[in-house]
Amino acid sequence: MSKTTTPHEEKVRIRSAVDGYRRGGIAHTVEAKEHLVSDFSATQLEQIKNDSRLSVEFVTDNNSTSTDADAAGAVDVDSVELDLTSLTVSRLKEIAAMGEIAGFASMKKDQLIAAIESARDAEHAAKAE
Repeated sequence: MSKTTTPHEEKVRIRSAVDGYRRGGIAHTVEAKEHLVSDFSATQLEQIKNDSRLSVEFVTDNNSTSTDADAAGAVDVDSVELDLTSLTVSRLKEIAAMGEIAGFASMKKDQLIAAIESARDAEHAAKAE
């Protein structure tokens, strides 16, 4: 893919359920970050769009956005917390492991969701200070 930028080149805004989650060769964060679409291969973009742990929006330089609602697993940036309920226990445990949540292996789904949300809230509070 070309790396040359144009005035209205499309970008992808990506936000992760937890900091440090890797997909498409990048460690994603809970803070939304914009990347040029041309920085990813078609395969990487598909993986990113189809990963339920990531929120994906396509944007242009003129600040118009279009959420990729057709992508399976894509989540609106403001509803990442709500998406946790649709994940399997196995995926929630993966997220808990990445977030270094103690005791996650023996937790049930509702406990995992609460622990992940609590860790995310603590992370946001620490960044706000």
